[in-house]
Amino acid sequence: MRKQRIGSPYECVMCSKIFSTLNIAQHLKHNHEMKTNEYYDLVNPEAKNKCCLHCNNPTKFINIVKGYADFCSKLCTNASVVRTTKIVNSKRSKYGNDFKPIYEKQKATNLAKTQEEKDKLSNTNYILEKIIENAPIMIFWKDKDGIYQGSNTHFLDLMNLKDKEELIGKKDSDFNISEKEDFMNDDIFVMSNKKPKLNYIETITAKDKNIKTINTSKVPLIDDKGEVIGVLGVINDITEQINNQKQINTIGSISEIGKIVNKF
Repeated sequence: MRKQRIGSPYECVMCSKIFSTLNIAQHLKHNHEMKTNEYYDLVNPEAKNKCCLHCNNPTKFINIVKGYADFCSKLCTNASVVRTTKIVNSKRSKYGNDFKPIYEKQKATNLAKTQEEKDKLSNTNYILEKIIENAPIMIFWKDKDGIYQGSNTHFLDLMNLKDKEELIGKKDSDFNISEKEDFMNDDIFVMSNKKPKLNYIETITAKDKNIKTINTSKVPLIDDKGEVIGVLGVINDITEQINNQKQINTIGSISEIGKIVNKF
């Protein structure tokens, strides 16, 4: 059907009568017992059941001139890429190809900000990884099920492991450690009570059967919702200090014995 203007003369394809497009609804009702949209669908079969260009839902019939709406709602109209493209193309035809709509400028700005934030986050994560790795103590963390999620190299050395792949994804129960039950009970205590357990002395038996004395602190890892998501552990090997103290105590005891003997 040829494009018409509201109020312009129009020839009915069913009876060849000419009348204003403003009177099409009345003419169809009285002469052909049809609704305007039914007549429009008959003349324009390709327009029947037209769907929204944005969400693909059916659209409403407007009038004999405009036919069906391109969009089913204002929301789709405003969000439609098709509509935006039409507007941009129209502006570019008027102002030239150098025209850039606000949304493109905003998109470029947002992309730049997003990349900047990613770079900052990546740099922050890198620094944090280096801090953990180079800290003069042993650090590890587990999820709420007691599964190791990470550690530094010092902790791997304590566990006699070559790399993190031998640690991550495993529990204490997967390792041949005499004290593993105590380790797991401490994790449960810290996470269930949402309270840290700090600076307590315990031992760990290595593969070579050497017993190391360690100073351990564990704190619960809590998310923004206040839910426990794991446990963080910090360990300091104090075996050497303990042995030195034992030697000092032994020397002190021998000295006292010597003093007593000399009295006689």
